[in-house]
Parts: sequence; structure tokens; C-alpha cells
Amino acid sequence: MASEFSQAIDQAILWHVRMQAADARAEDWAAFTDWLESDPANSEAYDRIALADADLGGLAPTAPEAPAVAHVMPARRGWHLWRLAPFAAAAALLLAILSWSQASGPALRFFVTKPGETRTVALGGGTRIELNGDTRVAVDMATARFARLERGEATFVVRHDAAQPFVLEADGHRVVDAGTVFNVALSGAELSVGVAQGSVLFDPQAVRIALPAGHTLRLDKLRSSIELGRQPPVTIGSWREGRLVYSNSPVGRVAVDVARAIGKPVTVDGSLQSQRFTGVIIIDDNEPAVMHRVAALLDAQARRRGEGWSLSP
Repeated sequence: MASEFSQAIDQAILWHVRMQAADARAEDWAAFTDWLESDPANSEAYDRIALADADLGGLAPTAPEAPAVAHVMPARRGWHLWRLAPFAAAAALLLAILSWSQASGPALRFFVTKPGETRTVALGGGTRIELNGDTRVAVDMATARFARLERGEATFVVRHDAAQPFVLEADGHRVVDAGTVFNVALSGAELSVGVAQGSVLFDPQAVRIALPAGHTLRLDKLRSSIELGRQPPVTIGSWREGRLVYSNSPVGRVAVDVARAIGKPVTVDGSLQSQRFTGVIIIDDNEPAVMHRVAALLDAQARRRGEGWSLSP
């Protein structure tokens, strides 16, 4: 078993180098995803290499206990770029991305949704942005290859163009696509990214974490940490189908999502704040029914408070 995991580590290192190269093609990303999905040990090994290389701390002495366990690493300012020669090409790609996106600023157009409202923005060529409630996105309409999420949540369905990658900026961080459907949410000090199809590269100018389909990333500025996890791809961005899916998530995060969906503030009181939730919440236009559904799933009480709702034990 140990030798098999060691072999997976060796392969993960090779894939990690290969996928940072500027000439990585769509076929490479597809092969990379197939390799990840072919064996749970491959995903574990790749997560291990990505985390270790980003933190420059070397490999941890033991393997993760189970695929479902999330990985946490510091999200500090002092991250370094890759020190291995193969990443020189990736650095050249990075400079091209930075130069292009900075030059695209003057053509930005803003799209906004109210709480409880959703909207789809078609950018042409099969690329579109689906905005959840209480969301604001700026888009470079001249090229349709740059967007900035200023608040809220959106799902990005992107047509890949190797010559001009789609770049999303959110709270000073960048997500670069590789033929992708991905979801990004920005709420307070927390930024989350989930990939439903294809792959993205998170923060190419810093940590450079490749996220294939079914992988998630959550950045918590208050804790100065990044958490990597996995989630069934079909559940990523499922708010578009009226479903909120959670796996051991803080109730506070659930409240934020529900508030965005129903268009009313939702507060969490007492010991409920420290609880976590796993399950699926169905969202529809019947606000009271949604809140009582949420309360039943959390074994809590839902009460009106001012213009919104409160959840309490």
C-alpha cells in the first residue's frame, strides 16, 4: 500500500509540473482529470503535492486519513513562485495574463442582482455568467475574457481559449479557466471556488493551485488559511436548480446562502452558531416555507425578526 501511494506521489509531481506549463493543452487537462479520477490515491497524492509545494514545506510525514478530509494550509502573503526550472514557462503565461487583464479595465460593465434575484449574462461564444442573489460582477465587454466578482455568488460557464484565457478576479485573487464550469462565492472574509467541469488555476501569481472537476477551495482571511476539499461536481452551483448542498458546513454559511436566495437577512443565534450541517436544502419562492424547511433540517426554530429571519436552538 505504501509503495502504491509512493508511486502516486511520483506521478502527482510529474502532473503538477506538466499542468503549470504555458503550453498545457485542453487534452492535457482532460488526461490530468482522468488520472485524478482513476484512483482515490491519485487525488490524495496530488492534493498533497499542491499543498506542500505552495507552502514550500515539503511533504507531510503521513498520508491523509481519508479522501473526505479537507486540507488546510496557511494563506500568508509570503508565498513564493515555483523554484523549479519547468515553471519558467508558466511564469511567462502569468505575465501575459496580468498584462492582458490590466489593459482591459476601461471597458468594464457592471451587472447587479438584488437579494433573492438571479440573472444570466451571455458573453457570446458559449460563455455566460449566472448571478445568484445580491451579486455584483464587472465584465470586460471588449473581450468578454475578464470579470471581477465584487460580492455575492456566480457560476461561470466558460468557452476555453488557450490564446486568451478567461480570468476572474475576486477580492484580489484570480481564477484562470481551462475550459470550465466553476462557481465562486464571496462573502465577507470568505472566498470559495468549486469546479463542476474542466479545471481552473487558482491564484497563478501566488499559490498556483490546480482545481479539477469535483474539487473545491475555500479561503478564510480571518483564519489566514486555505481549505481544499471535494464535492460531487453535480452539486457545485446547484443553487441554479434551487438546491443548496452542504457537507459538514457551518450553520452561519448556510444562513448566508439562504439569505442570498430568499432576499431577506437571516441571523443565527445561540449555540446554533457552533453547529455544522450536512444535507440538501430546497429553495423556492415560498419564503416562509423555505425558512421552516431550513429550521426542520437544523432542528432549530425559525422566527421573523424585523425584515428578516432568525434561527435559534
